[in-house]
Amino acid sequence: MKRLAKSFIMFLVITTIIFVYASARGDIMHAQGGNAKNTREFVTIMPGDTVSQILYPKHTNVEGLTIAFNPEVKDTNFTADVEVRSANGVDLFHISSAQMDILGQMSLPLSKNVQGSEQKLDLVISNIHYDSRKPVSIKTAQPLENTVMTINKETSKNAAVVVSYTLSSIPYLKWFVLLLLAVCVTWCLSFAGSNLIREYALIATLFGLLFAIFTPIYQSSDEYVHYLKSQDVAAGHFITPKYNGYVGYFVSPKILDTEVAPVEKDEKFNPDVYHFISGSSVKPDDLSKQVFTNQPTTAVYTFIPYIPQAIGIKIAMLFNTDIWTANIFGRLANLFTFVLMSTYALKLMPIMKRTFMFFMLGPIIMFHASSLSADTVLMGSSFMFFALLMKLWFEKETMSRKEKILLGLSGFIMVLCKFTYWPLILLVLLAPSARLGSKKEFIRFSSIFIGITTLTVAAWNLFVMSYVGDAVAGGNVSASKQLSFMLSHPAETLHVFTVSLDHGLSEWVQMYNTFGFLSTPLKAILYIYPIVIVLLAILDHQDRPLPLHKFQVWGLRVSVMAVTFLVMLSLYLTWTPVGYQYIYGVQGRYFIPIIPPLLLLIRQHFTLQVDKPSIPIFASRAATLFLAYSFLFWFAKMF
Repeated sequence: MKRLAKSFIMFLVITTIIFVYASARGDIMHAQGGNAKNTREFVTIMPGDTVSQILYPKHTNVEGLTIAFNPEVKDTNFTADVEVRSANGVDLFHISSAQMDILGQMSLPLSKNVQGSEQKLDLVISNIHYDSRKPVSIKTAQPLENTVMTINKETSKNAAVVVSYTLSSIPYLKWFVLLLLAVCVTWCLSFAGSNLIREYALIATLFGLLFAIFTPIYQSSDEYVHYLKSQDVAAGHFITPKYNGYVGYFVSPKILDTEVAPVEKDEKFNPDVYHFISGSSVKPDDLSKQVFTNQPTTAVYTFIPYIPQAIGIKIAMLFNTDIWTANIFGRLANLFTFVLMSTYALKLMPIMKRTFMFFMLGPIIMFHASSLSADTVLMGSSFMFFALLMKLWFEKETMSRKEKILLGLSGFIMVLCKFTYWPLILLVLLAPSARLGSKKEFIRFSSIFIGITTLTVAAWNLFVMSYVGDAVAGGNVSASKQLSFMLSHPAETLHVFTVSLDHGLSEWVQMYNTFGFLSTPLKAILYIYPIVIVLLAILDHQDRPLPLHKFQVWGLRVSVMAVTFLVMLSLYLTWTPVGYQYIYGVQGRYFIPIIPPLLLLIRQHFTLQVDKPSIPIFASRAATLFLAYSFLFWFAKMF
C-alpha cells in the first residue's frame, strides 16, 4: 500500500512537471490546426500587391488564425489590410510590422459571426506598403486543402499561404499523450533496479512506441527514401530497379504526394494531428499506375537492413491499408527487431551491463530505432557483435557453437550494412584461441568469418559502383574523380581530413543529440548525456575486474581510429564535391558502433570504486528521464 501511494504521488509530481514544461515550450496545451503540410519557401510580395486564398479549415471552432512573413519584415515599416470573410460575416484588420513577433508572425482573432459553422474562409491581404529597399516575403507551403494562393489574381502554382488556426476546443489528444508519458515515466522509475534485462526491454519498448507512433512520418533523417527502399524490398526487389539508365523505385504517385520536407529548426510541424494523418491516410494506386522516381542514395545499401521494415510494410500491404499505416507498421517492426537484438546483446554482455544499458537507451538511438532508418539493424547487429566479442575475450568457458554462429552472423550483418565498420571484425583475432576450443578451430573460424565477410562486402561495393555509378549525390560529386584528386593532391587531402576532424568534433557530438532531419538539437542533453555515459563507464565496477592485455587495448584504439577514417573517407568520396575543402555529411550517429569500444577503453584507463549511488538504479532512472525529456521536447516541437 505504501508503494502504491508513493507511486501515485510520484505520478502527480511527474504529470505536473510535464504539463508545466509543455506549456512553457509553446502552444502544445492549446488546440491548433493548419492549412499546410510543410513550409516550402517565402514568396516575395511587392507594395500594392493583393494576396488571396480560399481556406477550408475543416474545423467548426476556429477562434483565430495566424499568418507569417519573413522575420526581416520587422525592419520594413510594413502595413497591410487583411480581410477574412465567411458566409456569416466579415472581419477587417489593419496590420503592421510593429504588431508581429520576432519570427514575423501575426495572430488575428476572429469574431463569432466569422467563426460560425461555415467551413470556408476567404482571406485577402491588400493595400500592402513597406520600405521597398527591404523586400518582404510571405511564408508559403504545399497546399493541404487543395487550394492555392493568388497574387494580383494570378495563381501561384502549388503554393498556399501558411495559416495556423487557433481552436476553441480542448486538445484532448495532446493531453492524452502527456498523461501517457507521465504513466510510462512513473512505471519505469518505480521498478528501477529490479531486473536489468527486463527493465531495458520495458524502457526501450515504451519509449520506442511513443517515438514510433507520435513522430510524424518522414520526420527523421532520410526517412522518406528509407520508406521507398523498404516498400521496394517488401515487393520482392532485393536489388533496386533500374529504368532508362537511372536507379530508383516504381511507386504510386500517391506515395510521392505524401512526401513532406523536414521541419526546420525554428519551425513547428502542422499541429493538427488528425488533419495530417488524414492527408497521408490514402491507399496507394495499383501496380499499373506506378511511376518511376530516380533515387540512387538508398540503392547502395543491401536489402538486409530493410528486412524488418519490409516485413511490417508487407503486412500492411496484405491488409490493403493506407500509406500512413504502412509507415507505422514498418516503424514498429523495425523497433521490435532492435529491442530484441539489443536486449539479447545486453544479456550476453559479461561486463559493464549498466553502462551499456544506459548507452543503448540513448535518445538518438531510440529515435532512429523507432523510424524506418537502415541504421536500426546496423545498431542492433553492432551491439550483438560487441557483446559476443566481449564474451569471447573475457569468459573462461569455451564459446558454444550457437554463440559462434551469432558472432559471425552479427559481424557479417554489421559490415554488410556499412562497410566502414569492417575494422571491428578484426578484433576477433585478439581473442585467446582457447575460447574457440583450440588453436586450429580459432584459425578456421577467424578465416571463414573474416574471409566471407570481406569478400562479400567487397563484391557488393564493386557491384554498386558499376550498377549505380559513383555520383550518387549528383552535382560535382564523383568517387572516381575524388579518388584521382586525392592521389594527385596528397597534401591538400591531408589538410582536408585534418581540418574536418579538428572542426567537426563539436558538430558531430551535437548531431548525436539532434532529432528530425538534423534540425532539432536537444541542447540540455547535449552537454549532460555524454558526461553521464563516461561517469557510468568509470563507476560501473560491480562485476569482477577484467583487465585487457596490451594487444587488445591497441586493437580497440586502432579499430576506433580506422572506423573514424573510413567513415570520413566514404563521405569524402560519395558526398563531398571534388576538391572541396571540408568533408560534407558527417553525422554523429555514424559513430554509434564505435562507442562501446571507447567505453571499454575508458573503463580500462579510469577506475573509481564507490558504493553509492546504486549503479543499476541510477542507470535505469537516468535513461528514463533523458528519454522522457527528449520525447517531450520533440513532441512540443512537432505539435
